[in-house]
Amino acid sequence: MRIKKITPGVGFYDNRFAKRELDNLASVAINTSLISDTDSTDDLGSSDIAWANLYVDAIIGVGPQTFVISRNTSDGSDNLITAIAGGGTSSSTRGAWITLRGNEFGFGAGGRLIFASGNLSESNIHFFSGNLQRSMIFEDTGLRPNADSQLGLGSSSKFWDQTFTDELVLSNVGAAATAADTVRISALDLSAGDAGLHIKTENDTEHLFASLVGIGTTSPNAELEIVGDLRVKTIHEVTGEGLVLSTNFNTESINGNTVLDSSTF
Repeated sequence: MRIKKITPGVGFYDNRFAKRELDNLASVAINTSLISDTDSTDDLGSSDIAWANLYVDAIIGVGPQTFVISRNTSDGSDNLITAIAGGGTSSSTRGAWITLRGNEFGFGAGGRLIFASGNLSESNIHFFSGNLQRSMIFEDTGLRPNADSQLGLGSSSKFWDQTFTDELVLSNVGAAATAADTVRISALDLSAGDAGLHIKTENDTEHLFASLVGIGTTSPNAELEIVGDLRVKTIHEVTGEGLVLSTNFNTESINGNTVLDSSTF
């Protein structure tokens, strides 16, 4: 069956120019394809008269241009929603859905792309690659990998510019992550505009493993090098081959006492 043209309210003309009325036509079963006689020319419906619902198994775009699903709205009136629902309606709890909202919908100047996994518990958004599940967005705990120590954030050559977080939790490298083997790094606000670095282990025991540590310098030459004033309230014990205290008197005045007392050791 070849159709040349369908005119709403009139009928259609076939390739033999015979007029066939379609008004009030009951459902008719056909056993062949409904194909236009010219590629990318004839439309199904129009901008003024549209079909109510389209029931198909699949929609395949095979034209010469990009396959586009669009509401075809004009600038200034783009206040519509295009929804792809996995079950039920786009607002039910029966399945996941994707909604695309126009830039005039009421959220400001930009449109919104919304992924929703339903309103029930365990309605998560899953990300797959190579038929394997890589990460998930959980409805209660946010974004996390599907398996322990499987995914990286960035790479060895592609870094994020800045990361903003309340607390950075580091796990035991090379071993399974457990709450007992983590180090938490955060800022500690000593006063307004003066934040310090706070490092805490799960058992409140402070550990620092480093070859050279510098305070006040970016190029330390010893295990611990401090450039600036050092004030120590109490020294409980010093072990090693010796302890050397030296003062560069120079032209500075001395108005205090230095006491060495070994009676407590």
